[in-house]
Amino acid sequence: MTEKKTGIFSCKDENGKKVAVIGAGPSGLQAALELRKEGCQVTVFEKMPVRGGMLRIGIPAYRLPRTILEREISYLDRLGVKFELNCEIGKNKPFSEILENFDSTIVAVGKQQGRVDRSLDHWDAKGIFSAAGFLKEAAMTQDVKESGKVVLVVGGGDVAVDCARTARRLNAAEKVYSVCLEDSYDTMASSNHEIKGALAEGVKFNHAQAIQRIHTDENGRVSGVTLKKCLSMFDENGRFAPAYDEEDTRELKVDTIVFAIGQGVEAEFAGGGSGTAS
Repeated sequence: MTEKKTGIFSCKDENGKKVAVIGAGPSGLQAALELRKEGCQVTVFEKMPVRGGMLRIGIPAYRLPRTILEREISYLDRLGVKFELNCEIGKNKPFSEILENFDSTIVAVGKQQGRVDRSLDHWDAKGIFSAAGFLKEAAMTQDVKESGKVVLVVGGGDVAVDCARTARRLNAAEKVYSVCLEDSYDTMASSNHEIKGALAEGVKFNHAQAIQRIHTDENGRVSGVTLKKCLSMFDENGRFAPAYDEEDTRELKVDTIVFAIGQGVEAEFAGGGSGTAS
């Protein structure tokens, strides 16, 4: 079998197979690359108007410049990978149509469904965001319309620090706080260099704390939180089971809360579909 050289990659002869990839994030793009190199015809379906998935709408531009990202993705264009943007499977195109028109389908939608702590009263108040939603809006518009002057980010991982540093870059933000269960910078899940960057930019960290109560004003917007002390994050078996001192509390006035506590998969489009997806 012969191979055709395209830039830095070699593609085998066309093998007659058509493959659909749902999602233009890291896994979808890599799958498209590998399949194209094997000679498959590949079409990538992406519901967003941009390519890159969380690389584009999750990682802030100050960490991953868009010019670098687009340059890397452009190799797929040169290899002949087709892209259909603004195409949400299940909404703009039925999933069943994909299964019928392609020999194989790869579902690579990633985890773009943000989470907030729904156990708290007023979890849906104005001014409350999931990390995924907050970072997406910031990436797409260079602003977050409903974000206010005093932002509180909940979480101790890299995504939480991304949210805090992104909030510092918004015109409306005057103060940015971080609250996490970890009891020190050393025990935080976030990378040390990201924490140092956030500190240099004026983010105020609050360790071993969690939200006990969210307060709202007469307009239904966040007006503050009651924080409670976190005594430990894990039980004697090493399982995540935070313990709190409900009496050790303090108040913090904020008008915006960003929950960076994990993300889920949006896969409703596959409901009722027949066939095989991988």
